[in-house]
Amino acid sequence: MSKSGITLKQLLSNFVTIERFRFELHDNNRFAFTLGKVQRNHEFLLIIQERYDVLGKEMSELERKKHAIFQRDIQGQERGSRQSTPEENAMSKRLIELNLKIHLEIETFYSNAKILLDHIAHVQKTEGAPSRLRSILAVRLPQAHAKLYVSTVLGY
Repeated sequence: MSKSGITLKQLLSNFVTIERFRFELHDNNRFAFTLGKVQRNHEFLLIIQERYDVLGKEMSELERKKHAIFQRDIQGQERGSRQSTPEENAMSKRLIELNLKIHLEIETFYSNAKILLDHIAHVQKTEGAPSRLRSILAVRLPQAHAKLYVSTVLGY
């Protein structure tokens, strides 16, 4: 969300509505269709980001609980001297499952981000694409997805 309260989704939609009518009918439709692909892939990234955030929160909570059990064991008795509880086993299994799902979301984000970049390159080749569009696509779009972008591209 920008300082003015307008989301990137709204910004792109407003941009298409205003700018497409600068072109002749054929180019008008081509411009709108091409930017529609950008909007669609942006929506995909928002969905992926949301799913990633939900999985990440659950994983953090389970990791916190697992750490608390570990700390309790260190303070009380040695870990090797007792059996894991069914709850701890279920927690470990769920953590493995969450880890796999988080990595799937990162890979999905990466694939869709690459497709989005291809669509952006296509739009920027469109004759007469204004510099405001380049700013939206080159600066605002990556900022909107910074957390997963860092996870995906930099591996953090």
